[in-house]
This record gives sequence, C-alpha cells and structure tokens, in this order.
Amino acid sequence: MGDVLRELDRKQVISRDFVLITADVVGNADLQEAISKHKKLRQEDRNYILTKVFKQQGINGRHRTQEDQNLVVLDGDQILQYETLDNTHKVNLNSNVKFKGVMEFELRYDLLDTGVSICAPDFLHCFSDNFDYHKIREHVMKDYLTSEIYTDKFSAYILPKHQYLTQVKVPRLYDIVSKDLMNYWLYPISINSSLFPPSNPSNFQHSRNNFYKENHVKVAQSALIEPASAIGAYTTIGENSVIKKSVIGRNCIVGKGVTIVNSYLWEGVQVKDGASIDHSIICNRTVVGENSKVSKGCVVSFGVEINNEVELPPFSRATCFKTQEPSSIGKGTIFKIEEDQELSESYSQQKLEHDSIGGSTDWLANLEETSEESDTSLDEVDQPGSMMSTDQFVSELQNIISSLILEDESIDIMQVEVNSFKFAHNKTFEDCIAAVIRALVETTPEKIETHFNKWGGVLQRYVNKQNEALAVLDELEKTLVGGPFENKYHILVKVLYELEVVEDEVIIEWFSSCENSHLKKLMEPFIAWLEEESEEESEEESDEES
Repeated sequence: MGDVLRELDRKQVISRDFVLITADVVGNADLQEAISKHKKLRQEDRNYILTKVFKQQGINGRHRTQEDQNLVVLDGDQILQYETLDNTHKVNLNSNVKFKGVMEFELRYDLLDTGVSICAPDFLHCFSDNFDYHKIREHVMKDYLTSEIYTDKFSAYILPKHQYLTQVKVPRLYDIVSKDLMNYWLYPISINSSLFPPSNPSNFQHSRNNFYKENHVKVAQSALIEPASAIGAYTTIGENSVIKKSVIGRNCIVGKGVTIVNSYLWEGVQVKDGASIDHSIICNRTVVGENSKVSKGCVVSFGVEINNEVELPPFSRATCFKTQEPSSIGKGTIFKIEEDQELSESYSQQKLEHDSIGGSTDWLANLEETSEESDTSLDEVDQPGSMMSTDQFVSELQNIISSLILEDESIDIMQVEVNSFKFAHNKTFEDCIAAVIRALVETTPEKIETHFNKWGGVLQRYVNKQNEALAVLDELEKTLVGGPFENKYHILVKVLYELEVVEDEVIIEWFSSCENSHLKKLMEPFIAWLEEESEEESEEESDEES
C-alpha cells in the first residue's frame, strides 16, 4: 500500500478527500454519513487527516481473527491510541503524548477495523515523508500517535449495528461471509443478483432452504443436495453424490459417490468417483482423484492434480508454486510453513489452523479467560451484540417487524432488517422465527389467514433445518393458545404448508408429540389428508421404479 500511495502523491492526482478501501472488504454499508462526519471534522480542525471506519464486534464475535485483538482509546471522535494487545492484555497508556490535557477517555475493545479509511489529501504526505511506511495502523498511526512532533489527528467512525462491512482476511472469514451472502445478510448484494460482469453474467435462481442454481446444471436423480448450497452453470453432479452447505462453481465435474461438505469448489474443478472434500477451498482447474480425501481446513491451489487414493492431512496447503514436478500427492506439493524461514517467523501452524475453515476457535475461549484475569478490566467496555438477552431480542425484533408490516414494506426489506438485527446480536434463526410469528399475530387485521398468506413467506428464509421448522409450529402454538385466533391454528398451518415454510413430515412429527387435545382435534382432518397424500406419492414412486 505504501508504494502505491507514494506514487499517487508524486503524481499529484488526488486533490480532494478520498475513500481508501482494501481489496478484501465485503459489505453493504452506506458510507455517506461517515464521509460527512469526516468533512465536518476537517472544517473544524484541519489537523484531522484520517477517519478510520470501525464496526462493533463482541469479544467472541464471528469476524474476529487472532490479529484483531486491538484496543482503541477515544476522546470523543479522536483516536488517542490504537494498539494490538499482547497475551497479557496490558497496554501502557502513560507513554502516549496525546493524553496530555485529556480528562476523560474511552477504552474500546469491541471495535474491528473494516479496512475502510476516509482520507484527506494531506494523508498521502505521511507515506511520502517516510519511505519505510507500508501500513496505516502499524506504521503511520503508531508513530504519529506517540510523537510530539506531529500535530496530525485521526478520528473514528463506528458503523450502525445493522450495516455489514468486514475484511475477508483468512479462509475462515471467507466461509462466514459466503454463508452470510447466501442468507441475504448483505442485501441488496446477493448470489442471485448480478455479481458477475455483463460479459459473463450470472443467472442464479433461488429456491427454498437457500439453494441456488444456475442454468445448464445436471444433477443425477440419486444425488442429494442439502441446504444451503449453490451450483454454477454447466456443472455436473454424479449419481449418489452428496453436496452439503457447499458452493460448486461453473464447469465443474463431480463424479459418482462423491461427498462434499461445507466446501468451496471454484471454476473448472474435477472431483472423481468416491472422493470426499470437507471444509476446504478447491481453486480453479484442480483435479481430485478417485477415492481421495481432502480433509478439513485444506486449501488446494490452482492447477493442482491429486492422485487416486491420496489423503491430504487436515489444514494442508497444496500448491504448484515453484514446482511443476510430480510429488507424493500428484501434480503439486504440500507447502510447509517451517520451510519458509521468513514466513515461519511471523506465522505458525497453529495460527494457520485457527484461520482455516473448520479450524478451532479455542483461542477465543482463552481470550475470554485472559481478559478476566487481566489487570486491565474489559468488563466496563461496551460489547454490543453480547449483552442482549433472548427475550429482549425477540421483543425488540417483534417491534421492528410490526412497524414494517404496518408500513407495508416488502418481504425483502423485512428480511434485511431481521438479518441485520440478528447479526448485530448474534442470535439464532429460532429467535427470529419467534419474533416474526408474534409480530404477525400482533398486527393481524380481521382475517388472520390472509395476513399470514401475505407475510408468512418471510419465515421460509429462516427455516433451513427440521428443528427450525418445528420451532415455527411450536411458536405458533404458544402464541395462539389462549388468544382470539386459537381456533385458526389448523388454517394457519395449512397456509404455512402451502408457502413451503413447513413440510408434511414436520407437521406429522409435531402432531405426534402435541399434548394440546384441542389443537390435535383441529388438526386431525389436515393430518389425515397429508398422510393420504404421502401414501399416494409412495405408490407412484413404486410404480415408476417397477
């Protein structure tokens, strides 16, 4: 980064405030307010040359990496100190000259750098005047905040909780952000929007349980595609293969009896018969041989060809870099950190495992234990998203949904608001289901079945597993019993069935365990019809097989 900014300053191509975004940033945040705030600070004090955009994330937040253990010290909007904490979680504040004359300040451990900075043109001089500067925080801010010579100031802007912005720095975050994208947490950015350039447009279609598929996909009848998954155009899935919570790119060939779990296959990958891939990333033009196994946490780089009957150890990095010669795995080799002296000084095998898909997050637990033992108390630091109880979350989300219904907003807008609130407070789909059902009942006009038929489809977005579908029926029972709509339970279940929120097997399972005799009596005709339909389908399938 440093060389690029020095070159921009040398050519004098930037004369106004500008936004600097690293290439790994993904999000749907509106930066207009942050830019306006930066400009206002500059009008009041020309010494402000940079505004860092942060997002709030609790101590055990999903988007934290081991590198994100930072302490931000604020005096209002001004950043007084921005430090990486060591294992003891202690920071020396006394050495910082910026504290002179400051009577009160705020310690923030819940802020993550989003990779977005709003800069004044003067900021470029920081790099031009110091040719060994390459990074903003580690070099510029560290030196400028501890120097008596520099008068330049830095400010912080904290994103609203419902806005999404994060850096995809490691494979574990690649997995998390990809799942968020499939769950519409980045709306209006989504898989079934035009993510690809016009020269190579996408045409993903979204169906229930967050399954996405492009045109010209061939899936064998015996293959099983479980939610949430996506399959790109011109890809073939062979017989008896299982795809679960995975993304398969374009022009891929998946053979017979293949198992792919929580993994990402990029374009042009071949997976031969009997192979298995678990919690891994497989890059373009890779070949995985017959009955081979890619264990969890692996990254297989471009053009690697794995022989038949080969097992990659967990958290391996297979690459063709610096070698085109055949090895024990085939074309390519397994990269070892200890063989790279420069890398091994700053990066360990343990950290690589923590950063991988499926890697352990025990360092978060250790972090919590350390914070409790530390002399520097973090208990007083505000940690949004980790303090709200489930009851409070459901109640507040219910109010949000009720307002959206009364304003006659669309289901898509409702989903954005629900996802944003869920993400901000780290709650479950079942908590969201409870809030949606209570809001639907609370805002019901005279005909509740018409109301559910219009708005109930939003529940489909939060039912990916059987326990979540059961949660819909259980919450509906809990909300209606004793109220004016109790006798409409069976009608609403039928509406949700027609909206494909709940399936017949789930309804029958709920019925078998229901202890409310009144509801069971209401449901009996519908259950009888479902069982009859199920028997007819079984007979038709038997006739087809024979």
